[in-house]
Amino acid sequence: MNAFRPFFRQGADWAFVGHSSSFPDIGVDDTGNLSKFRQCDTKSIPGCKAFHVSKENSSKSEEVPVGDDALAGELTDQVLVFQYKGKFHAVDHSCPHYSYPLSQGTPFDIEDFGMVLSAGLTCPKHGWSFDVFSGMSDRGSYRLKVWEVQLRDRKETEPSQPAEKAEGVTEVIDKEVWVRRKQRIGPDLYTIGWIVPLSIEHAAATAPLDERHKAPEEFNQPQSDTNSYAWGKIGEHNIVIASLPAGVIGTISAATTASNLVSSLPHIRIGLLVGIGGGIPRLDQGRDIRLGDVVISQPDGSTGGVIQYDLGKAGSNGTWERRGSLNMPPLVLLHALASLKSKHKIMPSKVSGLLRTMWTANPRMGAANNSAPGYIHQSAEHDKLFHSSYNHVGGTTCDRCDESYLVERRARETTDPAFHYGIIASGNTLVKEALTRDEVVEITEDLARIQSDTRNTKQAVQSMRTDVLNLDRQSALSRLPIAVGASFDSHAEENNPTCLSGTRLTLIREIMSWVQDPLSKSIFWLNGMARTGKSTLSRTLARSLAMNNQLGGSFFFKRSEGARNPSLASHIKWAIEDDSTTSDKGLRIQFEKLILEPLAALSASTGKIETIVLVIDAWDECEVEDRQAKLILHLLSQARSQGLKVFLTSRPELSIRLGFRQIEGEYQDLVLHELGQDVVEGDLFSFFSHELTTIRLNYNASLPNGEKLPEDWPGKSSIDRLVTRMGRTVTVWRIINRYHPEKVFESPGTNHPISIALSHDGALLFMAPPNGFSVWSTDNTDDSRPRFWEDRDYNWFSGPLTISDDSTLLACGGVDYVYLWHKDKGEGIQNVVRQSSDIAVLSHDSSIIISGSGDKCLYVWGKNISEPNQRRLADDSCQVDIHPTLAQMMELSPNSKQMAFALLYSSQIQLWVTDTGQHIRTLKASQGRLDQFAFSRNSELLAARSASSGDIWVWSTKTGIPIQMENFAKFPDLAGKVAIVTGIGQIGTRERWGNGAATARLLCHNGVKVFGCDIDIDAAAYTKTRIEAEGGTVEVTQADVTSSADVKRLVSECMAKFGRIDILVNNVGRSEPGGPAEMEENIWDAQAELNVKSVYLTCHEVLPIMEAQKSGAVINVASIAGMRYIGKPQVAYSTFKAGVIQFTKATAVIYAAKGVRLNTVVPGLMNTPLMVYLANKYAGGDLEGFSAKRDKAVPMGKQGDSSDTANAIVFLASESARYITGQELVVDGGITSSTG
Repeated sequence: MNAFRPFFRQGADWAFVGHSSSFPDIGVDDTGNLSKFRQCDTKSIPGCKAFHVSKENSSKSEEVPVGDDALAGELTDQVLVFQYKGKFHAVDHSCPHYSYPLSQGTPFDIEDFGMVLSAGLTCPKHGWSFDVFSGMSDRGSYRLKVWEVQLRDRKETEPSQPAEKAEGVTEVIDKEVWVRRKQRIGPDLYTIGWIVPLSIEHAAATAPLDERHKAPEEFNQPQSDTNSYAWGKIGEHNIVIASLPAGVIGTISAATTASNLVSSLPHIRIGLLVGIGGGIPRLDQGRDIRLGDVVISQPDGSTGGVIQYDLGKAGSNGTWERRGSLNMPPLVLLHALASLKSKHKIMPSKVSGLLRTMWTANPRMGAANNSAPGYIHQSAEHDKLFHSSYNHVGGTTCDRCDESYLVERRARETTDPAFHYGIIASGNTLVKEALTRDEVVEITEDLARIQSDTRNTKQAVQSMRTDVLNLDRQSALSRLPIAVGASFDSHAEENNPTCLSGTRLTLIREIMSWVQDPLSKSIFWLNGMARTGKSTLSRTLARSLAMNNQLGGSFFFKRSEGARNPSLASHIKWAIEDDSTTSDKGLRIQFEKLILEPLAALSASTGKIETIVLVIDAWDECEVEDRQAKLILHLLSQARSQGLKVFLTSRPELSIRLGFRQIEGEYQDLVLHELGQDVVEGDLFSFFSHELTTIRLNYNASLPNGEKLPEDWPGKSSIDRLVTRMGRTVTVWRIINRYHPEKVFESPGTNHPISIALSHDGALLFMAPPNGFSVWSTDNTDDSRPRFWEDRDYNWFSGPLTISDDSTLLACGGVDYVYLWHKDKGEGIQNVVRQSSDIAVLSHDSSIIISGSGDKCLYVWGKNISEPNQRRLADDSCQVDIHPTLAQMMELSPNSKQMAFALLYSSQIQLWVTDTGQHIRTLKASQGRLDQFAFSRNSELLAARSASSGDIWVWSTKTGIPIQMENFAKFPDLAGKVAIVTGIGQIGTRERWGNGAATARLLCHNGVKVFGCDIDIDAAAYTKTRIEAEGGTVEVTQADVTSSADVKRLVSECMAKFGRIDILVNNVGRSEPGGPAEMEENIWDAQAELNVKSVYLTCHEVLPIMEAQKSGAVINVASIAGMRYIGKPQVAYSTFKAGVIQFTKATAVIYAAKGVRLNTVVPGLMNTPLMVYLANKYAGGDLEGFSAKRDKAVPMGKQGDSSDTANAIVFLASESARYITGQELVVDGGITSSTG
């Protein structure tokens, strides 16, 4: 039958099964089942090959025949290997639901929307099909075992009997084909332990497993562990199930089982006990617990969710005092429980569907037998509740009981189990009659269920959880983020200066007095404006404290450099080791665990309370939320009892001032920029004397004696002037000349230049000494002298030089003047500009000059170049009301029509009209402080750089919209309108944009104020952050649009915020596969609610508002599934999306005369973040291949993306569509046109 016999090699459990050339691609043409022969010229070869791979030595394999005669063969341990449409597959030869050779099966394409997503294989016995990538079956819980396949480069030298190449197979690069069984996972990957007391509960636990595993090969069960384990998987979670010994129940047995479980499997993170219990109905309180319902333990007050009702002490007069308590479950489970409760309020439970799947896969469980009923609802007639005062009359049934004592209960519409949450009572006593149950109820007021073996199990599991956390201490600590360079003595801080000896003495003495005084406040807040020396003082203090062993930690925050780490490392490490969940807890608990307790440990180790100081510098740059900052300040103020003091510096920003206001009386503060002027000037004089002396010494060391600076340089008078000019700012850049200058230009006399500049052609060098300008030719010889013009009336030039484009005019700011000089004539004009700043800027044509002033004005001066001696008068100027004492940058546009001004420490740039001084607009970067900006040559763009993040922002000066967004701004009529967008979040990936997020973004770029909602508030908040980073205005809230209450709240919040609603975009939707026969009723209902009811609810609330406004636009998002069959059964989705289209048409007619338009956008295949989710689900994560298949299904050759959907929506919302209503705008690249 086979034209060759392959040779086999050993290799780490991999079996060599032949060369790729020996496997014909059976997907080239329709060949029927895999074992059918295909004619290749004159030779017949099979379409697949089967091999027997021994489990004892899986590297040994032997080919077995395939074909019609293979039915009689033994299929155990056989692997079927074939090539289908360019890919090699290896699966078990035997169909898992029936021992039938899959070589008789037929390969096929698994399609969606007419596109190939995966490859499938149909077994002809019952027609079941399997995905050959995932092994999943189209029905039931059976899975086909999929083997791993490797294609390896062919060895140059082959042993004898090489594999023959099948005739007719196209010549390709030949590879070796190797297969092996997929490796079983190790025991450390099983993280959930599930304990079941009874055998019937064990059966119910194992039956619905998505996967059933064999015991891990590496699992070595100790002899002391007598448990019997079942292994498997539910969803993404690996689970191990342990049951109590047969016939033995109670808390002791349960605790022993749990103890053995955690001893043998120390990586178990969560322990669950699931079993049968007696419900405690309380109809008067709305708790109607019935047969088959589910009760989940939930903490309440001081109770952790489970109590032991028979553990306690008997008191006088027959009283019973319950003893003992249990901790609550881990927070991760409580969060999951909250999410589960929320989902049960939104949509039906999936339990009924899971039970049906279980019955299909295990038919015996769905039918009663002689010994027990089936695992199905026993019908209402078997669920009878008698009054607790009535005693059961013998037997196993209630046939002989008096039904006049029945409690009347409302009939339920479904047999699906209801879910209840409360306290579970556990004990060793089996409660089987009502009076005993009522006695147990008296123990607590919120019992939901009685179970006989829960308490000790939970106690053991809680102990287990602690042990497991201890195992991970070191790994948890190793993953803690380390803020490199945070401490004062780190490499990142080593080059930053400390206070110069002899300076800041008064201030340092005051701080050290605070440190040493045991009665002083717990916080010392040193605040001041930028560049007033806060960080220098912090480094000086930290170094001094470290020398005295009083430094607890130092945090020097810098934007863009991350968080910073403390020096109490060992004690904090111990705190984390004691409870590695600390980081998951609230700030108060974290503060107690990571600060107070380590400090207490430090005190205990020394025998007394030592004063420990935390130094926190630049608190305003750590970028914590305002709420957290206030709480941290409050906590720090309470820590003095442990000897902790905090030295904190920051700028006096509003949020920080408000935080300190909350702890008034608990801190000591000092404002740097309010220190006495004599103190500041004395420190500055010492500082500049030291620095300039160092510069002189370094400069003179490289020059001969005749060229050195004089010993008295720069002189006391120069330093005095520098101190006066510097005010309170002490940051100085150290400029080190690392190279010998090519040419030295000496300033005339003993004065030294304040500012220098080169002409635009580089031919001239301009210097501005304090008393005039000097002009040098860069081509001059060393002995040539410059031209120098001196101004003897005003002797202080302070700002940078600005040179006109033709290099004829120079401008510079001064203390009280703006100076203009003509280079050729040497004539200067002084203009009185009250308290002008350093900055003076010439226009490109030299016709005007702008300057700042301390009187909150920006001055614009006209200039006629042909009359350089013309004096500027005050009435020639134009005033702009700003605050230029904070001026960082000023710039004129090249056409001189606009001027831009940026405030220091601001992310905003102000634009004005030069001629009139009229304010045009404010350009705002989303974050960071701008340190540079410039106009484009055509004056239409303005670019700025953020000093903190390095981001570059480019705005249109015409619209004020960042150029990053301007391409989106196509509908100026939308500016100022308000829109509600539902489904503003996205799933799959946070990269790119989902339809809802893209729509909100585009609306914002067109000036719309967006109010968005999503059921996932985190996803909505992420969209908000992204849009606001681009300058948009968006508010978000959490809302389930299938809930009328949530929709009412959504609309109410939007109206309260903006006062109107102009646009409504209904974007939510989701599809579930299946036809009418397969789909469960609860799935159908959920599809109806999400896809159609949500549209009704939002329109119900919004349309009356729009009608009152006499304007509005509603855009509903449907799908081409509502217009055509999409290649697979999605009956519910198709039905309800068609319903959206018809709802829109009918409603549009009703509201046409009321000024409200309704239209539908109908997207086709879209490359959105959702596609990542689909690729993971259907294509094994092969996003590129999945996307390529979808592209092929579109006539235009590629999918659309979220911007295509958003463009259609925003167009329909705009006045450009003012005459369009009741229509569908199909955005599908031609799919519906090509398929009808």
